[in-house]
Amino acid sequence: MTEGESESVDLRDFDDPHLAAALLKSFLRELTEPLLTFELYDEVLSTYNLQGRSKVSAIKELVLTKLPDDNYEILSHLMRFLTEVTLHANQNKMNAANLSVVFGPSLIWSRHQASLSVMSVINAFTQLLITHYETIFIK
Repeated sequence: MTEGESESVDLRDFDDPHLAAALLKSFLRELTEPLLTFELYDEVLSTYNLQGRSKVSAIKELVLTKLPDDNYEILSHLMRFLTEVTLHANQNKMNAANLSVVFGPSLIWSRHQASLSVMSVINAFTQLLITHYETIFIK
């Protein structure tokens, strides 16, 4: 195979659910710009101080109106998948809070120096995307 070519892989051939998660995180982290974009970084962080329904409404408006269409589609599918994963939290121990810790840092990061102080904000944002999937993404 030459550079630039790709080969299909059937993940059913691998009996390790952690492999799929690692591939998904790797895909997100290798993007040249985060899925939630550098431009939206400050706006994502600013949603942290909002309360209740206004927070969910602000997040919905943010992802619906300011994300590029392709990013929105990927984010929507990812959040649908993660929401489905939470339905099996009794078996897999992956509730929305745990998934947000795993995937949040892969969805958005600063163009400048990374800061651990904002990780809890990013994780809280991601957790809301998961727990309010239907409100945010179902039109």
